[in-house]
Amino acid sequence: MKTGAAIGKPHHLSKSLRSNLMCAMRVWLLSLALFAIMTGENGVQSRRQYHHHQHQSSTTATRASTAVARDAVPVLPYWSGTLPNRSFGPAAGLPLLEPSVTRTVYNSTLDDGRPNPEGLYNHGPMAIWHENTSKLFAVWYNGPFKEAHANRVVFATSRDAVQWTTPREVFPAVNSKGEENEPFASVHGRLYATASDRDWNNAHDSGHQGGLLVRRLDTEPMGAIFWLGNTKPAASNLSFPLWTEMDATTQQDMRDYASGFVNETVVSGVNGVGFNERSLYPLPAEPSAAAAKGNRVGSGPPALHSSSNLVLLLRAGSAHHHHHSSDSCKYNSSAPTRAVSMGRSGDAGPHLWASRCTLPGPAVPPISHNATSYTCRSGTGAYDFEQPNFAARVQALTAAAATAGASQHEQDKELQLLPPPRQCNWSQPVNTTLPDAPSRTCAAPLPSGAIGLLGNQAGGSRDPLTFLVADDGLRFDRHFAVRAGAPHPKYFGPPGFQYPGFLWCRKCGTIRDTIFFIYSVSKEDIQITSAPLSALEAT
Repeated sequence: MKTGAAIGKPHHLSKSLRSNLMCAMRVWLLSLALFAIMTGENGVQSRRQYHHHQHQSSTTATRASTAVARDAVPVLPYWSGTLPNRSFGPAAGLPLLEPSVTRTVYNSTLDDGRPNPEGLYNHGPMAIWHENTSKLFAVWYNGPFKEAHANRVVFATSRDAVQWTTPREVFPAVNSKGEENEPFASVHGRLYATASDRDWNNAHDSGHQGGLLVRRLDTEPMGAIFWLGNTKPAASNLSFPLWTEMDATTQQDMRDYASGFVNETVVSGVNGVGFNERSLYPLPAEPSAAAAKGNRVGSGPPALHSSSNLVLLLRAGSAHHHHHSSDSCKYNSSAPTRAVSMGRSGDAGPHLWASRCTLPGPAVPPISHNATSYTCRSGTGAYDFEQPNFAARVQALTAAAATAGASQHEQDKELQLLPPPRQCNWSQPVNTTLPDAPSRTCAAPLPSGAIGLLGNQAGGSRDPLTFLVADDGLRFDRHFAVRAGAPHPKYFGPPGFQYPGFLWCRKCGTIRDTIFFIYSVSKEDIQITSAPLSALEAT
């Protein structure tokens, strides 16, 4: 409210306020009805029937090996068990993940109480373990006081996740809105940070071009900033060199890195719902050996994941746009009736959408996760998996060109372009039963081969921070609250534990069998919570 603005009389409500009150009343009544159903005897029976049906469906779908047609309804990720309810307390009725320890990576307030001159706005952290330097790297976007205002990308490092270095700038704010960090690129032991420019090519916005800013991070000094793309913008403040202008090692790294990209472009949802934040993961090829032995998440051998069956989790925006709509009534009016038949819970809060596809062709290298550590990958664009054989796709492209009769000159010219992303015939996105704040979610394989999902899956709020586990990648039947009861913002940020990422380590320096969750607190501080991997075995 503006300073000095008059407050209207109670009986003279504006049209917009009356509409909001009616919306809130409908949500309240629907919530009461849902609570009665979910707690009554009939509700319990219907939930049992639904979960039994969904479990049978997910088992059948996981074994399927054929491509998913756009007009088909594939089995998508779903919530199994009692839904979270914020009336049950800060953790919404979910068990707290214990034991756990929380450390601060960056504090927007100095020890003496003064605002940190390095920036009050901090958001979107991601973390990775780099074996060659024996360090944890954390990267996030940072600004003076708010989002899309002179944001830059910074990083800090640690050997033990306890003591963190003072953040250093890796990508400056070269435009008025600034930069936003994207997933790390770890190629042949070399670590690169990536970012998108919010004025020119951020995938949050429809019609903006793709491309990433990239910079090598594991050297001292850091490498030069360059563009990963087949073209670069003409604007003078964005005139960093193209990847093809870099040294031979960097060129090969980027060619190999891009060979792992998967196209994440999906059609709009029902009623034109668009999507921005997304997280991509492969379904387990089969139930993991650890799960079969009852050790669902712990110390069993890492399981290879199929390179073909992929799931894409999507955060919905408003109709015909890529931005989030805060109107919960409008949001739910766009829920497809098809999702209801798949067991949509009917609660009033927003949910994650999802799509599935099957990668074609046997020439694509199998997707696996590293046996020592793994970091989840999420964001707004088309991103990759960490593959054991980056060069295989480039070799396949070269061989195909030679078979087609292309001259050596034509082949060389082709290799100056990035390999195109692997294409998937994504199914029509469907609204799932997984609640969402909405916020960013991050999904990835765990050491056992199960899929972990980090986000705010309690519905309607970015508090608590939740972690879900699905042995088959679809039926999320174990649910935890990583953090609950967010503090009141110190400056401008909305409350909550937000835009998280996670990393697990089997053996990372002195760190053993640990999972790390990194997130922003009220978009002001960056914190990291650690827990033993064995804690995820609790039910």
